[in-house]
Amino acid sequence: MPMALLLMLLGAIVALLCLWAFWLAPRLGQERLEVAQRSAMIALHTITALAILSAGILYLDEQQWSPRLGVELKADARLVPESNPQSAVVQVSIGITNKTETNQVVNFVEVSASGIRGPARQDPNHPEDLQATEVYRHVIAGATDVGPDETVYKVVEVPVACQWSLARISVKVPKPPARPSQPGKPRVEYERKLLVPISDACTKAAAAQ
Repeated sequence: MPMALLLMLLGAIVALLCLWAFWLAPRLGQERLEVAQRSAMIALHTITALAILSAGILYLDEQQWSPRLGVELKADARLVPESNPQSAVVQVSIGITNKTETNQVVNFVEVSASGIRGPARQDPNHPEDLQATEVYRHVIAGATDVGPDETVYKVVEVPVACQWSLARISVKVPKPPARPSQPGKPRVEYERKLLVPISDACTKAAAAQ
């Protein structure tokens, strides 16, 4: 049962108890009124304790037990020597930080790159992005343990042709304990994107040769 629904149910029970003790019971006589009010107060204290306990569990679930990760990207583009100049490599550093007090396991990291050149046009399928051509995709498999408040780093080298002006690097880190290839099971992901100038790295390196 979702925690919000449980709290609503407890609130409804408290309202019914108050209705019984202070509106219905007085019509049944003084003796029944005292018994009803005493029982209602005991039940009210019990429900209040349960509500506080539920709120504490909700806090721990949101702040401590549920996986919460921070993902940061850094990238450096360099011309591949003696490629005349045709090829560049983008070294991507992926920092994954565990923001909870419990150990988490990241089972895979998905890295992709798309090339952008020419006039900037919005992608009709993804309006938040410009139109681009996917040139690279790789899944870093294998479980990685991340301790509380610990940061682990993954480094990937992405090949990109110098014909592209920009490379959009996209990194997706799943919310633990998600695993790759789960058809029909949508997963919660932390996605980060970074634009890396490719033409600058190629032309500057070529001019220096």
